[in-house]
Amino acid sequence: MTIRTKRSDGVATGGEVLGREAECGDVLYAALEDNSRRLKERLQRIAPRETLWPEQLGLPTEWPRLDEGGLKAFEAWIERSPQPRLIIVDTLSTVLPPSSGGNSQYQSDCQDLQGLHGPASDTGTSILVSHHVRKMDADDPFDTVSGTTGLTGAADSTLVLTSTKDGQILLGRGRDMREFERALQFDPDTCLWSDLGPPEGVFVNETRRLIRIALQAGEETRKAIAAHTGLDYDPCAKTLQRTAGNGEVQKEGRATYLLRTDPATLALSKLSKCPLAGWRFRHPSVSATKRPLWGRSGHLTKVRI
Repeated sequence: MTIRTKRSDGVATGGEVLGREAECGDVLYAALEDNSRRLKERLQRIAPRETLWPEQLGLPTEWPRLDEGGLKAFEAWIERSPQPRLIIVDTLSTVLPPSSGGNSQYQSDCQDLQGLHGPASDTGTSILVSHHVRKMDADDPFDTVSGTTGLTGAADSTLVLTSTKDGQILLGRGRDMREFERALQFDPDTCLWSDLGPPEGVFVNETRRLIRIALQAGEETRKAIAAHTGLDYDPCAKTLQRTAGNGEVQKEGRATYLLRTDPATLALSKLSKCPLAGWRFRHPSVSATKRPLWGRSGHLTKVRI
């Protein structure tokens, strides 16, 4: 809720959203699961000011369903607004038509969003629709979006805010943007979210350390590694996927992982019978500006291979 409130306020005032300057314009935030009192309290904490309601920000708490005039009402707001920039619908279920039963769930989910594509594409107005996620985990976090893949397939872009033991992660995927992951932090005093950067730079160090311990103990599958480390399955699986991609671990088969033997160590082992042969370490020739593929930078990793 607070991310959407801050986004609407940031765009309406030309301020910042997650540390990025927003292009100023008219905003309609349909907060249909809220009331004016709670909205007022959040805005006061997010951006204290003498004038509470930004002139370019509309905050209705009621709106007709899309098939009962709601879609036309959105189009009318765009037409009469001098600079329509953003519409936020919170939440999708409050404006959806009742289920007809004649179509499959997938077809219904697609149709529910297709009506909003017209005004968004024709006018260049962004329409952000808030929806719920399932409590059941999935290998792909985007599969946790409630409903069928018709919703994520019909949307131009999808953002998922997920909670892990490390913290909050915002994931994004879409037709016109590169897939991304950002670690976020919430300040309850100001009701603001901060972008901490890529999760691997914020959370993953400890996660990788635990995964390596599990691999050294002989665990090979994602489920076994997650159980051994006590990590949530999703961040554990995604970290394994990343480390397999950058060569830190070796993927065998569909979902089996092994520690990758450092090629520099193997070469040194063949050339020398010194006591260090067969130990993992970061070779001095590896540039310090590059991410090491094994151990800690400049330190011997005391693991026999």
